[in-house]
Amino acid sequence: MFIIVISGLPGSGKSHLAEYIAEKLKLPMICKDSIKEVLFDTIGFRNRGEKIKLNEASLEIMFYVSEELLKTNQSLILENNFENNAYPFFKELKMKFDVQLLTVLIEGDTKTLYNRYVQRNKDPKRHRGHILSTEYPEREKNNYIPEPITYETYYQDFKKRGMSDFCVGENTIRVDVTDFSKIDYANILEKINCIVN
Repeated sequence: MFIIVISGLPGSGKSHLAEYIAEKLKLPMICKDSIKEVLFDTIGFRNRGEKIKLNEASLEIMFYVSEELLKTNQSLILENNFENNAYPFFKELKMKFDVQLLTVLIEGDTKTLYNRYVQRNKDPKRHRGHILSTEYPEREKNNYIPEPITYETYYQDFKKRGMSDFCVGENTIRVDVTDFSKIDYANILEKINCIVN
């Protein structure tokens, strides 16, 4: 039984890779952002503090569902820009289920990743709850997009929170996503299969 942990900076392309691996390996995938979107739409927030609480709740839900799947001997994929606060959850899963942990760390040129992060917030398909910090749902839908955080904040703050190098387990597969056209998906799958089989 194993968990494939897809981690890395926001906007780096984790979800796309996680979906690919899940489809090829026929594994359930839990994405924390998807949980957050349900909480945004059912509870909402009126300030940044409330939004942070929903983020914390989504992490708790992610690991609750993980435990339920592991109880049935089901391997799975977890995808998120995991932070340092997630380490205790993985430690607990390891202790309870003796599950094998494998990290696929998404990385690359940070300025390229930052630019993708900024562009993603401009995408009309992006859930508004991720973009806004003061209120969701909005009372007036004017498609306002806040000014993005600076590159320095993206790099330094997210690094300090552990997002850029979050790894659990004995094995880490590093995937450079600076140029999407150069990603060798078959090789990534081969590496995963060598470790978990």
